[in-house]
Amino acid sequence: MEIIRALSSLIWGLPTVTLLLGFGVYFGIKLRKNKLLSIPYVYKKTFGSLKASGKQKSEGLSPLSTLATALGGTVGVGSITGVALSIKLGGAGSIFWIWVCSIIGIFLKYAEVFISHRHRKRLNGNFIGGAMLCLSDLGFKYTAGIFSVFCVLASFGNATVQSNAVSKSLTELGLQPKISALLIASFILFITLGGREKIASFNSMAVPFFSISFILVCFIILLINVRAFPKAFLRIVTEAFGIREAGSGITAGLFLNALKVGTVRGTFSHEAGMGSSAIAHASSSETNSHVQGLWGATEVFIDSFIVSTLTAFCILCSGFDDVGKMFENLFGVAGQIYFACAIAVFAFAAIISWVYYGESMILQLKSRALFIKVFCVITALTAFFGALSNTEGVFIMADLFNGLMIFPNLFLLYKLRSEIVCAGKV
Repeated sequence: MEIIRALSSLIWGLPTVTLLLGFGVYFGIKLRKNKLLSIPYVYKKTFGSLKASGKQKSEGLSPLSTLATALGGTVGVGSITGVALSIKLGGAGSIFWIWVCSIIGIFLKYAEVFISHRHRKRLNGNFIGGAMLCLSDLGFKYTAGIFSVFCVLASFGNATVQSNAVSKSLTELGLQPKISALLIASFILFITLGGREKIASFNSMAVPFFSISFILVCFIILLINVRAFPKAFLRIVTEAFGIREAGSGITAGLFLNALKVGTVRGTFSHEAGMGSSAIAHASSSETNSHVQGLWGATEVFIDSFIVSTLTAFCILCSGFDDVGKMFENLFGVAGQIYFACAIAVFAFAAIISWVYYGESMILQLKSRALFIKVFCVITALTAFFGALSNTEGVFIMADLFNGLMIFPNLFLLYKLRSEIVCAGKV
């Protein structure tokens, strides 16, 4: 585990953080006329256009289904228990850097979704796209293969993280860890062996319902602790710049730790720069790549500025460092049961969304039907053992695999930067 920890620290060191921020700032400047930060404009082009587009018959998944699948991969444990871990490791200031990372992430997400959707292809009745396909078409087949391998490994890493969180919640309800692990693995097999359509169908039903209900419950918690809100906000801002409390001076170590943890946890949550959810967005029935890019921007906004932010404020205002304990303390057994169910649904959605991404890699191979079944079985086994593993250990492993995806994906964005900037203008 020490080797994994060292590799993860190396991958997520200052150079990678600088690279992500640099690419985000570049696209932020170049795409400033695309109104990606204008909530009314983005809403009009996405949710506001659903009624009109619903009358048109198109191939592929609906924009809402692709959003739900992408959110299934992002609004998982990283946006809830991952936020608690971020505050624990990087202090309240890490939340500020999650916000900064997410603003930059909106532009990165738009860029990777736009280019993946624009260069997608139809294969055996399915739309597929993503960095692996774009890199291959550009002649970088070796780099495309590397991205595909990293994506598959990342799906296994995310399966361990998500299943570990589910197991922990179910154990607190009295279920034995091995029973929880078996149930998790069985459910994953049941859904994933049904194919990409079944994955999208589950996410389309489960993710919106539990996202909305979780948001409402968070608002209730904030209303209960409304007096603590100003102090919580002050902590986020001051600790972000190394100031632990008034009059204590600026601590460089606190600042750098908050910056690193916030960037890593933010990227792990919204996945901008990794090129993962762009694979799901490429399957959309939407024909306009600019509009699909806006759906990608919406994904980051919902994940980071709604779910993650509300979770953070609930933690800081209530005084709990464990989200499950917070729900149990405020709402009793009902809160404990709800939280366990919400975590289970978000985690399952994340796992099967990553299976969706992995299947997109495999669809380009020969004997793909056999490989897909084997992939689903391995994912289920990975989730089984992840449910019985140490929480911090599985997060470190997932961080490593997620980080490895960044480099070939950013290489693609660099190669096609002119196309993204020029073709994306409104």
